[in-house]
Amino acid sequence: MAAAGLKKGETVVILSQVSPYIIAFMIACLRLGIIYVPLNVFAPASWLNNVIRKCNARGIVYDEKFSQV
Repeated sequence: MAAAGLKKGETVVILSQVSPYIIAFMIACLRLGIIYVPLNVFAPASWLNNVIRKCNARGIVYDEKFSQV
């Protein structure tokens, strides 16, 4: 995450179903002090965009099947 430019206190959103990789990512965020916001994969795209803007996300982690959202 440091390679991606994320710093302690910054926010990243997660758009993915639960998997071992996402759990590992969440643990890494907790250890590094990065705030993660899990998004509902069933929510409308307009709602997701609104949440991403309001939380001032510096990054997005997503599952490839949600790349069109």
